[in-house]
Amino acid sequence: METGLQLVSEAHGHLQGIMQAVRRLYMRAVNAMLNARGLGSEAAGYQAVTLELRRFSKHIDGSSDELRGRIRELVYYGAARQRQARRLVRLEKGLDEAVATVASAAEHRLEDLRASLGRQDREIARLAKEIKRISVRVLRLVESGRNLGLMLRTEAAASSALTDGIGDEINTLMDCVAEELDSIERRMDQLNETRE
Repeated sequence: METGLQLVSEAHGHLQGIMQAVRRLYMRAVNAMLNARGLGSEAAGYQAVTLELRRFSKHIDGSSDELRGRIRELVYYGAARQRQARRLVRLEKGLDEAVATVASAAEHRLEDLRASLGRQDREIARLAKEIKRISVRVLRLVESGRNLGLMLRTEAAASSALTDGIGDEINTLMDCVAEELDSIERRMDQLNETRE
């Protein structure tokens, strides 16, 4: 069974895939805008859609940044929890060997550590839920991105000068984002299961 920190680390790896796709999306949107401007009024519809794609890419980038922030928080709390769990195990082992006068102080420290672990578990569960909520929002954006890809294909077909395949590329990038989000959500579900 994977530890919570391993699950968070894997989620972070999937987040990197999302961030790469979002950067490629932005660069592709800027390039498409420049291509459309070069064609002038012949590609006015295409130019309007590429402008919207650029706005969209900034929006999905912002949501991805929010997701990254929550995963970073999760890494912090997961690492802190792991350290405290190790301390708790060491103290519990030492308590069995301690003399009666020291045992009282050690028992008090154990209770503090248990309470701290409980708070960290609640914070981790809250962050995992928030990450899933953000993921759902980003998945909605993915659908918008797919619609923009379809609009770009339609506009490109209307102008014989535009054969850059951006619509298909946008859909491929959105598929990549959706797959990575799905993997992150699975990790969050597993993380919640390890806490129960």
